[in-house]
Amino acid sequence: MIQTSLVKLVPAHHFYRQLLKAVDFRFVRPLFEPFYSTMGRPSLDPIVFIKLQLVAHLENITSDRKLLELANLHLGIRAILGYALEQPLPWHSTLSRTRQRVPVSVFEAAPAARVLFAHRRLMHPKGARQRPYPGD
Repeated sequence: MIQTSLVKLVPAHHFYRQLLKAVDFRFVRPLFEPFYSTMGRPSLDPIVFIKLQLVAHLENITSDRKLLELANLHLGIRAILGYALEQPLPWHSTLSRTRQRVPVSVFEAAPAARVLFAHRRLMHPKGARQRPYPGD
């Protein structure tokens, strides 16, 4: 079996590869740390959560199911998430639970995320979908 990095399969000029190079997402973990337990089952990586929310915003997707469907098919999205082809992506309900668990103040603490979160909050107030994606 030949193994290669998904990032290498995505053209260097592709938007998501450029985004991966331009944004250092390490600022996310300290913001989410108080809301993640060190015990129990491993949670969704907060960086993956934020990257998925960013993709949803950029692709104008308001459904977690549709977002994960796109991420499953799109090498560029998988590459920025850091998931290999054979790795399963998180469940849509995991995204909803994470969104419910983390208070608004966490998102507001990161200036670059303010616009993104405001948009996502309109789409998912208190974790419930108020504006269904066409076709859902």
